[in-house]
Amino acid sequence: MIEITQISKTFSRSARVRAFARGSHIETEEDRVVRAVDGVTFEVRQGEIFGLLGPNGAGKTTLLKIICTLILPTEGGGIVNGFDLLREDRRVRESIGFLPSTERSFYYRLTGRQNLTFFGLLYNIPKARLKRRISELLKLMGLEEKAEEKYMKYSSGEKQKLALARCILVDPPVLILDEPTVSLDPTAARSFRQFVLSLKKRGKAILLATHNMYEADKLCDRVAIMDSGKVVALDAPSTLKRKLASDGVMLLTLAEERKTLIEKLRALRTVIEIRREKETNCYHIFIRDGKKTAERVLKICSEYGMIIRHIAFKEPTLEDVFFSITGGKIE
Repeated sequence: MIEITQISKTFSRSARVRAFARGSHIETEEDRVVRAVDGVTFEVRQGEIFGLLGPNGAGKTTLLKIICTLILPTEGGGIVNGFDLLREDRRVRESIGFLPSTERSFYYRLTGRQNLTFFGLLYNIPKARLKRRISELLKLMGLEEKAEEKYMKYSSGEKQKLALARCILVDPPVLILDEPTVSLDPTAARSFRQFVLSLKKRGKAILLATHNMYEADKLCDRVAIMDSGKVVALDAPSTLKRKLASDGVMLLTLAEERKTLIEKLRALRTVIEIRREKETNCYHIFIRDGKKTAERVLKICSEYGMIIRHIAFKEPTLEDVFFSITGGKIE
């Protein structure tokens, strides 16, 4: 349903930004452009939820906008629902329901029902069918009692629900969701996830960009992790977790940074990898032979006279995969 091939997007830096970044070195071509997306290739199948993960600035939103035909790629191309991304952009847009992370297009002085009616008429949905569809969606989203209330009075969660209702107003075969649960409370977020799974069962192709690792793990059949514009890992969440090849993760918070100590721990045969959380002294130590390795780690810390503030153990999660690959935690 979505087939992306070697998509890249570069932006020009302004002269002021370039001058600030240049400092004392000679300006190069790399100073003049930003490569937001760099040779990305993947596909999203019918009846699949495909997750797109990555730290802020990884290129996720730029990529979603390219797929939605809101901006043109610098290189590469793709197919959405059988239509060429570049040559058949109108047919691509007709195939997509897009839920952006920040919603600014609703009219504040119109009610929820009036907003949906307005957008439905733009889609040329016959009035009788549109009226039925809006009633169905308002009920589905739990917005029946808010239907005649002005949008300006909606809570953040209610606005997000109305945005999702508009996203599926024409029942498109492809859905692109950018941080869909960011404004929802836990109960509403859980209901949303169940709803997305029901859309999957109906054969929708769903591209989900999220920072919520739990959500990605529970919903997605496959995930792609982006970093610096590139896809650096792509597979099923369970497979990515197995690829860590660890029995568990030891979380070790030290009183201070001691590089020689960490290098000593890295040299242990049963320590697979050590990653430090940004701006903290908490280390994620991926280990085999859990109990013996943990005892050895603690013994080495003692030999170095290191004070341990906190220690914990857990099974590898998708967040650990993300942390291992990108070297940073999701904020």
